[in-house]
Amino acid sequence: MRGLVIDAGTRDVAALEKIGFPRLVSSHIAKGTVQSTLGCVNIPLVRGGVAVRPGDIIVADDDGVVVVPAAADTLAAAGKRQASEEGETGKLASGVLGLDLYEMRPALEKAGLRYVKKLEDL
Repeated sequence: MRGLVIDAGTRDVAALEKIGFPRLVSSHIAKGTVQSTLGCVNIPLVRGGVAVRPGDIIVADDDGVVVVPAAADTLAAAGKRQASEEGETGKLASGVLGLDLYEMRPALEKAGLRYVKKLEDL
């Protein structure tokens, strides 16, 4: 666990701050929990009107919480996108123009625009 998002209270605030444990909680409370019952793990639930299912990714910061559904599919798509963008970045760094990389010249020409490198080419 890398952090905690909970619609309840936590205690030991100073200790959690000291170790840098991130958490978004609805309150702080001094009373401990009853630990004689088992909790539920890997079940769908709804918090704040948002469905959260096993395998979802939770991204949170001081501004709020986002649930990314279907984590495996999302991670696969993100990996493909990252690889694609790294390839594009390499091409742009080597001098390929975005006009050519994204095949924009025909659309610009159709709109009556022309790309020129130097004023002398006008």
